[in-house]
Amino acid sequence: MGISGIDHWVIIVRDMDASVAFYRKLGLEESWQSKAGGESSRPVFRINDAQLIKFYAADRYEIESPSGAPNYAPGSMDFCLTWDGTVQEILDFLKENDIPVRSGPAARSGGRGRATSVYIRDPDDNLIEIMSYETD
Repeated sequence: MGISGIDHWVIIVRDMDASVAFYRKLGLEESWQSKAGGESSRPVFRINDAQLIKFYAADRYEIESPSGAPNYAPGSMDFCLTWDGTVQEILDFLKENDIPVRSGPAARSGGRGRATSVYIRDPDDNLIEIMSYETD
C-alpha cells in the first residue's frame, strides 16, 4: 500500500482556446469533464489510461477550486512527458506541428534512469520536457 503514481496535473491557463489547441497539437486525447454541480465542463487531456491533465481558467480558478493551490499562476508549471519512440521522432513531430524546441536534445536523468529530452513551452509559458528512453 502507498503512493503508486500520478493521477492528474492541473494547469492554470489564461486563454483556454489557445491552450486546448496547443495540447491537441501535442497529440493528447481531449475530452470534457463535468465540474462539481454539473453546471459546466472543463477540457481534460488524457496522457494514458491512468493519467490526465486538467485545465482551469485563471480568472475562474478560485471559484471553481476553492481548496486549490494558494499561489497559482499561469505559466508556473514545469513537467515532463515521456515519448514512446526516438528523440528524432520527437523532433520531427514538433517540427511538423510548428512547435519550437526551446532546449535540447540533451542527455538527462528521469524516473526510469538516463534518457534524452527536449524542452518546449505552451501558450502560457509552462515548461514541458519531452523525454525519450529510446536510443536513436
